[in-house]
Amino acid sequence: MGTFPLSIIIPVYNVEKYIDKCISSIVNQGDSFNNVELIIVNDGTKDNSIAVIQSYIDTFPNVFLINQENAGLSEARNTGLRHASGEYVWFFDSDDWMPDNCLDKILNVLGEKQSQVFLFQMDIYHEEVYYRTTYKDIPSISECRGADLLSLSFKAVEGYVPTQIYITSRDFLNKTELKFLKGVYHEDMDFCPRLLLSAEVASYVDLPIYCYRIRSTGSITTDDSLFFRRKKSYMKVFDNLSEFRYKNCDENIFDRVMMVTACGFFNDFTYNQWMSFNEDVPLSGFIRQLKKVVFRNLKNANGVTHVIRLLIFIASPTLLKYFGKKI
Repeated sequence: MGTFPLSIIIPVYNVEKYIDKCISSIVNQGDSFNNVELIIVNDGTKDNSIAVIQSYIDTFPNVFLINQENAGLSEARNTGLRHASGEYVWFFDSDDWMPDNCLDKILNVLGEKQSQVFLFQMDIYHEEVYYRTTYKDIPSISECRGADLLSLSFKAVEGYVPTQIYITSRDFLNKTELKFLKGVYHEDMDFCPRLLLSAEVASYVDLPIYCYRIRSTGSITTDDSLFFRRKKSYMKVFDNLSEFRYKNCDENIFDRVMMVTACGFFNDFTYNQWMSFNEDVPLSGFIRQLKKVVFRNLKNANGVTHVIRLLIFIASPTLLKYFGKKI
């Protein structure tokens, strides 16, 4: 692998239905693609994804395949990062795609600025039906702290957006030793806030560069059989962020980060799932931590109704869940 302005990393696991559209959308960006290395990490896929990928490897000298035993999305991304040579790194999912005539604009932005982290826009699709655009009508920000960019995301979408629309300096990632947390789902909830809170110089670019597919079936968030593993993942993410807090602490912003994590944990499960939690792992200590997070975020509530919901959660999460309400 040579040195490129940008490395695009795509983990692959059982995505033969989607991978052709994903890769073709990248390699068909015209001459701009010659300035990019495309690293595909085979995370032990069991379907025919690699057969689809092979034709691109045979055709394009800047498409590379790395094989590993199945280790999960986080470790596949970490593997791609270890092999990347680009000045910047972009983590791309194998069931999504790039808009037409987009890559040249991205490379121009990367060449004009020296930010450690770039945040772009993405178009969200339910399967292939357009739904909405993130950060719509928010003007570009040339330079700011990563923490300020995190605050922007809270205001724009009441959370933070996926890793896929951040393009990040590889040198910055290596110096800060930022990696994806192994063995968890919802890894973006852990990685993105650590990424932004570590960045001294960040930029927001008002340009949709990514088409994000919400799958109706077959994804982690739609597979009920993964319920208990998802629950444990939330808990591990919460603990990892709590440890990170003491190293890089902006109290007000970090309270919002932890609130987003708490909301993800509580809102993601049905009442019956919630009632079955203690059959697997006792949660009393963890729930106490969530209540403390919610209490600290009462000041950020969106109106009286939201305050009431948060107070009910602090008194009895089960009661709030029984009435089908979210925090």
